[in-house]
Amino acid sequence: MYSCGMYDLSGKFAFQVGLPAKSGVSGVLIVVVPNLMGIALFSPLLDKTGNPNRGVAFCKKLIEKFNFHNYDSLLHADSLKLDPRQRVGNRDTELVVSLLFAAKNGDLETIQRWGRTPLDEARQFNKLECVQLLENHRPERKRQPEVDENDEGSDSETTVSAYDSSQSISEVATAPEDGEPKSDKIQDQAIIIV
Repeated sequence: MYSCGMYDLSGKFAFQVGLPAKSGVSGVLIVVVPNLMGIALFSPLLDKTGNPNRGVAFCKKLIEKFNFHNYDSLLHADSLKLDPRQRVGNRDTELVVSLLFAAKNGDLETIQRWGRTPLDEARQFNKLECVQLLENHRPERKRQPEVDENDEGSDSETTVSAYDSSQSISEVATAPEDGEPKSDKIQDQAIIIV
């Protein structure tokens, strides 16, 4: 089909369009995009070579818009042609789905490789509705006791305490001396060294 299906136009069609095709004098044209699809066109108006005019024009327009020519990927890698065989924009989706499957299956290595929780992502991009939803649907965490190394007789000025991660650094620095966070509900506990 690639080399002889278009009568006298076969060589030119193979070079210009680059897809296997077979035409008939009835006006039918069958085009194959390998490993993707087949297209059947019917237009009884024939050109001087016995091929349907509008069918050949359609194939040329198809190749202008889409990356189906055999040599498009080699000669025009930077082309703006669309390639429907490639999945575009799904990288983030694949990462999230893999994280969900890892959580379902208890795969700690994959979860640790991600390095962030959905709550962290929602906070980073200021998605307040998502933050509220995630905070309302998680179990309450118990507050960790404060640790003050100065009480153990250390000469160090370092103080380690638990703080609410929704506070800014300035709020933590100005927190009351007893180390209690300003909110009644501890959202995420972390350790800060001041």
